[in-house]
Amino acid sequence: MKNVNKWSLDDVKAIVNRVSELDEKYAFVGDMEIAYNGRLSRTLARCLTEVTRRGGKVVNARPFKLEFGKTILNVESKEALEQTVLHEVAHAIANYEHQENCGHDRRFKEVCKKIGCYDDGTTAKTYSEEIKKASIDATYKYTLTCKECGKVYGYSRMNETLRSVKNGHHSCYCPKCKCDEFEFKQLR
Repeated sequence: MKNVNKWSLDDVKAIVNRVSELDEKYAFVGDMEIAYNGRLSRTLARCLTEVTRRGGKVVNARPFKLEFGKTILNVESKEALEQTVLHEVAHAIANYEHQENCGHDRRFKEVCKKIGCYDDGTTAKTYSEEIKKASIDATYKYTLTCKECGKVYGYSRMNETLRSVKNGHHSCYCPKCKCDEFEFKQLR
């Protein structure tokens, strides 16, 4: 399948490197593996941390990889990409500094403030429409858009419903508003 991503891992690496240069204690993030994971379609990105336990207690937490999915690499807004990258870097820093998985707790939020990331989880909310569009564009080959309510339905394969709408027939209806008129679009 053809790569449709607007952003590359080099763009992600540049953002990560900016953070690693903010403070010498953040330098380790510049050495972390940054990878594309095509299986992340609904999850934008994730920070992978290796945890070592002794007697049920965490003795070491080492963030080692930042993975980015096709959706976030397909968004239009550079700020949406930056905020997502910073969010994952904040996870890495908080987990490393506190030697445990900090999740979205106050320690994570303190790191967010230090590196310029929204600390209240608003990245996905702020860019939800753009992220939703990027997800559809990155995930599906065809879409049907309801002409009444604008709801977009994504399809990976051509099927009878798509053929019928493409040929101008009204063979289906929108479950949301019951309209039977759609716009057909082939994305790639």
